Amino acid sequence: MSATDALRTALSGHYIIERELGRGGMATVFLARDLRHDRAVAVKLMMRDLVAPSGAERFLHEIRGAGIDYTIIRAGVLVDAPAGEHTIVLTQKRLALSIRHRIARGDVAEAFVAALDHPRASRTTFDIVWGDRGRPEPWSQLLDRLQPGEIDMRGSKS
Repeated sequence: MSATDALRTALSGHYIIERELGRGGMATVFLARDLRHDRAVAVKLMMRDLVAPSGAERFLHEIRGAGIDYTIIRAGVLVDAPAGEHTIVLTQKRLALSIRHRIARGDVAEAFVAALDHPRASRTTFDIVWGDRGRPEPWSQLLDRLQPGEIDMRGSKS
C-alpha cells in the first residue's frame, strides 16, 4: 500500500483526499475535504526520513515560522484493526517507534477529528498509542489533559 493509500484509509469517513497540491523535500501536501465541517483543508504527509530528530525539528520550525495554528499527532505503529477496542494513551513525551506502541488507523482518524475542535489541542504535539484493552475514554477527556504551550518534536517544552 502506498503512503497516499494509507493516508486515504486512515482518514476515511472523516476526510476525503481530493488531490495532491504539492511535493517538497519535507512532505507532500494534499487538498482534502473535512466531511464533518464541510470545508477544504490541507493535509501534510511528512516523508519517512523526517522521523529523525533533525527532520522533525525542521518541520516544526516551518510550522512556527508560518504563524499558523497546528496540532501534530504522532501515531504509533499503525495497524489494521477496529477502532475503539483499546484505551488510548496521549502523551507529550516522545515514544520510541516500537511494535508495542501500536494503534488502529481508525483511532488515529478519530483523534484528528476530535482535536480539530478542542482548544487544548491547539499548538501542541503529542503521541497517540493503544493502552490496555478496555473501554476508551471520551476524546474530550483525553485532550483535556494536554499541557498548554508548544511541545517540540522531541517532546520537550519550548
